[in-house]
Amino acid sequence: MKRFGALLITALMAITLLSPVSPAKAASIYDPVALSSLRNMVNAMTFYNLYSPRASYEGVTQAELRKQGWSPAANVAYEIWIEGTGKQYRATAQDIRNGTLYSFSSSGTFNGRNAGSVGAASPQPGYAPPTAGFIVNDLNSSLDVEALAALMAGVALNKICEATLFQPGTRNARSSVSDQTLACQAAAAAPGATVRSVLLAIRTAGGAEQLAMLAAYFVGDGTSPATVPDWVDGTDRGPRSSPPVPETLPPLWRLPKSAPQFGTQNGLGDEAAKTALKQCYALVAFAGTFGDPYKTCRTLPIFASGQSDVPQATNHDLEALQQTPSWVKLDYRPSTENPSPRSWYTGDPRCASADPAEGTSCDEYPFYSSEQGGQLAVPAPSLKVIDSGQNSFQGTLYSSFLAACKLTAKPVGERQFLAIPLPPAASPLPTLAICNGN
Repeated sequence: MKRFGALLITALMAITLLSPVSPAKAASIYDPVALSSLRNMVNAMTFYNLYSPRASYEGVTQAELRKQGWSPAANVAYEIWIEGTGKQYRATAQDIRNGTLYSFSSSGTFNGRNAGSVGAASPQPGYAPPTAGFIVNDLNSSLDVEALAALMAGVALNKICEATLFQPGTRNARSSVSDQTLACQAAAAAPGATVRSVLLAIRTAGGAEQLAMLAAYFVGDGTSPATVPDWVDGTDRGPRSSPPVPETLPPLWRLPKSAPQFGTQNGLGDEAAKTALKQCYALVAFAGTFGDPYKTCRTLPIFASGQSDVPQATNHDLEALQQTPSWVKLDYRPSTENPSPRSWYTGDPRCASADPAEGTSCDEYPFYSSEQGGQLAVPAPSLKVIDSGQNSFQGTLYSSFLAACKLTAKPVGERQFLAIPLPPAASPLPTLAICNGN
């Protein structure tokens, strides 16, 4: 009886999905293809959920939907977001030739559509995506927007949009501001706009990076109500410095989902994977200019300076990143190619107390063997006197990381990596070389 009831609900949903829909803009010869394809994909998703052992949408792929009789149409860009505990999802389809965006949500209003209704989004994005494709943002590869919206409830919508101004974003609409800011402004101006509808609009416009920044700066560790940072003042200047990295991240970051896969990929234990990934998510989000933390932290090599072996050097790196968050992403450059002398900081007041006889020396961050290091770098590197043994050993560990992840063999332009100093802890971790498959 339970299975019969589920099949009856599925049939009724299919009838609902096939009802006529009025597009949000002038009809195009391309629209019926994208609209019909999204309806069929939603039906396939329903059957995938119905027969899934977990009764959820987790693990869905294009291959799995093909088993349910669905194949993507040519010239259409699809995106699916699995939400909450895997029991809900949202999806969009957009033809790359005319740009009409169609949306669906299994629960709650999304892009102007009621739950269970496939139709043209409102407002429309005003531009077409550059390429067709099929993307699934599963629970281990994206933050929980529903949870973020709940935590940010009460924040003024215009402040959310202002916070996106300083980030690069995409410019498919050929505007002076990013597509993500345009989507935010359009959603905020719509009747009945809420924090949730605005955040979903940003994400639909390719704004995973912006949402991560909002989560980092507005929510922090989740122990206090979300507040608007003081740098959100309607300009595009962005934050002058980064707040301290929180000891924990709220559940919206889904660490229990993403950390095990990250650990397996890089041969890390559970605690090391959670610590390194948490630190990476936070630092990349605070920087706000290096893309979606979930993709960035799972793609680029990571030099995770440790607390059990080089704590003074690691803590100096953390201090430097708080002042200049963009230093989280560096470009390897051989020291022999650095145009400034190796001891360029000799005589600098910040290094005045260094005394080799007492076992201290001047530490610099970013590293001298990087394009961001040395006397000619802008902004100027941070300098601090620390234990000379730790200073030297961190250099050795850094060299080992470069070799292990084959950065020394890569051509100029392909030497990017993340510097993720690990946080102090009761059980400190050693330095980790995380190559992420590189």
